[in-house]
Formats: sequence, C-alpha cells, structure tokens
Amino acid sequence: MNRKIRIGIFIFIFCITFSLMGCSTNNASKEDPPAKENITTNEDTTTSDLDKYTKSIQDIFGENIKYRGKDPVKGSSDEFFLFYADSVEGLDPLTYKLNVRTGTVTDGTSGMPLCNILVASPNLNNLDLDSYKASVEKIVSPLIIDKGYTINGLFDAFLGFIGDGNIEYQVYKNDVPYVIQVEPFMQEVTEFGEVVTDISDSENAEENSNQLGQDEEQTLEGLLDDGFTIIEEQSFWVDMNSWGKVRFVSGYFMNNKTPELHFYIVSSNLVVLATLPDSYPNTHELESVQAISFKDMNGDGEKDIIIIGNYNTWDATNTVASATTEASVYYYSWESFIQLPWYNDLLNDSGNNTSIAAIVKEGDKILQQIQTPNATSKEEENEIDRLASLICNGKLLDAGDLGYADLSASLVVFFNSSTYSEVYITSLVGDYLAEDTVRTVSGDKALKVKSEKFDSLLVDIIGDVISYNYIESGGGTIWSFISSYAVLDAKFAVNKYVKGITLNDQDNLRSSLSSLSTNWSELRDEIQIVIKDKGFKSDDYSVDLTEDELEEMVDLRLRLHNNIKSLTKLAANDEKAKILVDVVNDKLEISMN
Repeated sequence: MNRKIRIGIFIFIFCITFSLMGCSTNNASKEDPPAKENITTNEDTTTSDLDKYTKSIQDIFGENIKYRGKDPVKGSSDEFFLFYADSVEGLDPLTYKLNVRTGTVTDGTSGMPLCNILVASPNLNNLDLDSYKASVEKIVSPLIIDKGYTINGLFDAFLGFIGDGNIEYQVYKNDVPYVIQVEPFMQEVTEFGEVVTDISDSENAEENSNQLGQDEEQTLEGLLDDGFTIIEEQSFWVDMNSWGKVRFVSGYFMNNKTPELHFYIVSSNLVVLATLPDSYPNTHELESVQAISFKDMNGDGEKDIIIIGNYNTWDATNTVASATTEASVYYYSWESFIQLPWYNDLLNDSGNNTSIAAIVKEGDKILQQIQTPNATSKEEENEIDRLASLICNGKLLDAGDLGYADLSASLVVFFNSSTYSEVYITSLVGDYLAEDTVRTVSGDKALKVKSEKFDSLLVDIIGDVISYNYIESGGGTIWSFISSYAVLDAKFAVNKYVKGITLNDQDNLRSSLSSLSTNWSELRDEIQIVIKDKGFKSDDYSVDLTEDELEEMVDLRLRLHNNIKSLTKLAANDEKAKILVDVVNDKLEISMN
C-alpha cells in the first residue's frame, strides 16, 4: 500500500494557513536589524538554553506554548525545536518550529516564517493574507533588489516556504531566471543559480522539463495556431480588476465537427492571463452565446463574468438530450475564476435568467439571503448556515457529488474562508445528508439498523486514522480540515448505499475487502513499530510520544482492529457495501509524510 498522497499538499497547506490568520500584529521596528547573535548549538543543548527558547516563544505566542522535541528539516544541517499550543475549541493545536541557529520561528505545518526571537522583527503570526503579503514584501523586496535581481511581483515570484525560515523565489538578473532563498528576518539571500542550469543538471531533468513546459506562457497566437477561432462579436476590451485593461476573448475549437466554446482573459501583449472553467457537469455543454456582461455579483468590489448561453445536455449515447438557455456566473478570485454549480442552478431555476438585468437582480436576492451587512461573529455563523441551506438542495443528493457543492470555493466567493468556517460548513452538509439518509430508510427497519452500523464504523475508523496521522505529523489545524472532509465522504457514501446508488458486483466487493485487509495489515505494522519505539523514528523525521500519546496509540490500534473486523463482517456478501469499504481504503492511505 502506498500511503504517500501527492495532491499538491504544500499549496493546500499554504492557502489554509493564510486563511487561519487573524488581524493583529506586533509593531516591532523594521529598521536595519542588529547584528546576529551567535547561538549555534549542538546536541548537548542545555536545559537553560531550552528554557530560554521556550520563554521567548511563550512571550510571542502565549504562555500555553509547550516544547515537543527536536524536528529536523530535510536538507538542512540546522537544529530545530518544535513547540505546540494547547488546542482551541473547534481547532487542533498550532505548532511552531524554531531554527536554533538563526532564531527564526516558522509555522510548523506550512513552514511560513513568522518572527525572530534574536533580532527586532515584526510578528507576522496574526496577520490576514493581505497584511502578511504587504509585510513580507516590505521586508523582502529591498533585499532582492539590493542583490541586483528584478521580480515581476513578489507574490508571483513565490515558489514555496522551505521550513527553515527561508522563502524561495524565482527572480531575474539580466533577464536570466534564478532561484534564490531569502531569510527575511536575518536578511540573508542565497542564490542557487540559473533555473535552466538547475533543471538540466538534475537527475529528474525530464520531469522538470515537463514542468517548465507547463509553466510557459500561453498566448493568443498559440491558441490560434492550435485551431482556435475567435468570435469577434462576443470578444471585448474591458477594465478587469487587478489586470487593468484586458481583452475578453470568446471562441471555439472544433472537435469531431462540433464547436467547443472556450473563454480567455488576454493581456494587451496577447498573453493568456486566465481561462474560464468548463461548465458542470461534463454532460452540460455550452453550444452558443447570447450575452456577456461584467458585474460584481458577490459584493467584493471585483467584476465577475455573466454569460447567457444555449446549453446542450448529452445522454449516455452521446446524443443531445435537451437544449436550454441558461446563465452562468464566473466569480473572480485571485486572478482566476470560480463557477459554482449550485448557484447557477438557483439562478436558472428561478426563471430570471434571460437577461443580464434579471440575472443581476436575482443574484442580489441570493446574496441577501446569505450575507448580513456588518455581520458579527455570531451572525457570520448564521450566514454559513444560510449558505449551507442553499447548497444542500435536492440536486446535490441527485448528483451525489461533493464537486457540485464546491464548499471551499463557495466560502471563498461569499466569505473570508477559514479552517473553522470550512469545518463548520462540512458538518452542516454532513448533517443534511444524515437527515436524508434517515428519511430514506424510514420504511425499512433492517436497512436502517445496518446503515447506522456502517455510519458509526466509518466515522470511528476515519477518526482513528486521522488521529494517528495527526500525532505522526506533529499536529496542526489542517487535520481538522482533512477530518471534516473525510467524514463528509463517509456521509455521502452511506447516503448512496441506502439509495442503492452503488455498483452491485460481488467480485469487486471481494477485491475491495482484500485491499482493506492488506492496507490495514500494513498500517497495523506501522503502528506497532511506533508503539515499540515510543515515537516516530526515521532518517529525516523524529517525534517522541508522550505517555498520554503512547497510551492513545495502543488504544487506537485496538479500536481500529476491532472496527475494521466488524466492517469486514458486516460488508461481506453485501455487494452494495463496496462503496463503503472503498471509502475506508481511501482514508487508510492518508499521510502527510
């Protein structure tokens, strides 16, 4: 079993970490930093040194901060101490990592540099996204420019957080691209050479070359060379948000003698800046355009895009089943666009979708149902309740697809998303699914009992798997997020199970049960090693377990053993249960390492 999930987790953590930040800051001086203090330590770091570091961390992040142990960063010879905060209700504990050599403290999950305990520096821990970006830019941009580099916007140049206090950027010198690492608080800049040199010199040259190709600029000329045809009467120059004056280009590619419509945002020098997403689902295809307009549909001050078009719905035989006129709204977000299937359905089901004026008016009604002007914290929770009630309609259950709800994007469109808000809305949708499941089985006592057992087993197994990975990774609020979606997957699966929306195939069930046995056997062996070693030990990662965590690990192993045994017995000879077994198999493979 491969327990390594490669889903762009860094970018995922990066976005989530930003959304967690609050609104206060420590206004420490940002003048020239004092000379570095030499505090390089070795493995014999004294208790007094540890006490000093802990006290410094507590002064910045709160007295509830506790030392957890040493936690190396791969590829770095520096020494790192890991600290964690007591859990806040509804969230998992935050973790912080101290680079003992430099004094820089980073977020333990994302690697974002937050502050420095050795030099006068701002505390970036409690800033919102815009404030964090502005603060980092004020610190870092002069360092980059002083070294003779140029950048096309600091955020666009961002490549990643290293985890040791450094931020990695792609910059330019004499039009040649370079990769550099910047330590913002210590004002160190390390150059790693030209980007092309790094790629050609790597043993993964082919993989990196492919990646470089994916990152190359797409141009309108390139699209035309690929067979794209512009619809001139539906293409316009428009002043569009942060881009300024751009061209909205409508057009199509021919596919089996059928035109497939596509829309692009193109700069004045003909570079493609953004592509509008395809309609949902794939069987719902835009055939022609009636009208296009640019209006703010969610009250964020940015122009969104409204398209009224003729859509074809295709059946299983790839034949047009129906043709309708429908409206779609593409919400602007971070120089890209979001389309919400449930929102478009609300617009179109209202019947007010045949003119731009009618769509804007109906959109305002929907917005008023969700948002409250100058909302308090309690009212914001009520807003999420109302948003969830709009998303959780009959079409969500018919689709049986979380992509239809697109909860993350929905929160981004209508609120300032956070881990709490996302965990909260997934729980609301989960409750809605559970209520629908109860209604479905109300006339079948045997199915009711069996579905309740399945639901309980899935939730318990998922909870223990998440707990294991939480302890292994050193904690972090991201696990609340992962857990909430994992449980929601289980709720969807049980709902499909009671409705019979599953694959009835005994051979496939046997294959899933066999995979379950293998996956659990491998995870059980891992847990047993952790219990024996009293911690997670590897060449590049080490976490010692506390007595409470060790006791929890022993209990967790026993619970998983019993629950997976019960699930296997309950699912045996029930072809419809394959979907439930598959959910557990998927969650057993969750890993952050």
